[in-house]
Amino acid sequence: MKDQSINYYRIEKAITFIEQNFKRQPDLDQIAKSGDVGQFQKGRIRKKTLIAWEMARINQAG
Repeated sequence: MKDQSINYYRIEKAITFIEQNFKRQPDLDQIAKSGDVGQFQKGRIRKKTLIAWEMARINQAG
């Protein structure tokens, strides 16, 4: 359970970073650094992060 809350926190940080910087279109490495995500974990959460990025873009447009 502890690992899940750590991952949740990291994803939450990455989502916040995306929402604040989506107009700059940060690359995956920048997003990963914002959430303290390592190389291995970066691949595992890529899908969730990209979905959040798209949602942030849609929310800002609407």
